[in-house]
Amino acid sequence: MSDLPAGAELDRLVAERVMGWRWHQPPKYDYHGPLPEQGAVLVPPGFDEKGFEWPPKGVIPVGFFCSAFNPSTNIAHAWEVVEKMNAAGLWQLLSQDWAFNWCCGFAKAGEFGPSGGWCDTAPLAICRAALKMVQP
Repeated sequence: MSDLPAGAELDRLVAERVMGWRWHQPPKYDYHGPLPEQGAVLVPPGFDEKGFEWPPKGVIPVGFFCSAFNPSTNIAHAWEVVEKMNAAGLWQLLSQDWAFNWCCGFAKAGEFGPSGGWCDTAPLAICRAALKMVQP
């Protein structure tokens, strides 16, 4: 995990393992008839299939919903990850060195957990640290 670059794969891992997104099987039919066979897609918590209009006649990419959630490159989305970790009783240490590299770690009060290593950006450091903290 510590060497994954910022991007869609890392965003999907954070969505699933940290933020609680789940895998969902899209419908097999729409008003046009049968849909192509496909695997599950990752959906956010609270996703309501009945209130969502699936794209007609098409395979839905695995990261369809993740395309709007980019914590490894967007600081606002990365801060949602920090808030989720804080809600779980973990606090963050986010620091920057003299060369403008970022390091992040999460831990319970009085402890220090694994860091995500030094990264070029704060969002990437936050995502890597959060994933390390939730690994079994």
